[in-house]
Amino acid sequence: MKKSGFTIAESLLVLFITTFLFILSSNLQQLDSSRYELKLVTDEFLVQMEHAQNWAIITGEGVKVEVLRTVEGNQIQFKVERSGDNSIFHTIQTPESVSFTNFGHFWVKSDTGYVAPMTIEFKTKHQKKVITLQMGMGRHIVKDYE
Repeated sequence: MKKSGFTIAESLLVLFITTFLFILSSNLQQLDSSRYELKLVTDEFLVQMEHAQNWAIITGEGVKVEVLRTVEGNQIQFKVERSGDNSIFHTIQTPESVSFTNFGHFWVKSDTGYVAPMTIEFKTKHQKKVITLQMGMGRHIVKDYE
């Protein structure tokens, strides 16, 4: 009697190919999610910067932007200066995959919304976004690097 079916070598080959595709798709998914996290953090940062500048101009209150390193991770806090008392205006909780450099804190000046020109890098393992704040009044350039 002749039996038909797969040999052990054929079964192992199919199992190997399936495992390889699963691992590859898992790594691509992880890479893709860190890109989205980077985009969300930088977009949120720029929105909050504009909001802080508008707040400073309308109310005449300065806003301090600072990085806090906590047990839960890094945060970027926007604090309003009121008679020497700083109250939190907004907080951006950054994911573990996103790190940033080139600033500890800076001020959005009251009445004018002026921000000193600076460059801030947000990055993941595979990608980097560089935000250059220019000319004090909210103009910025965002550059992507792979």
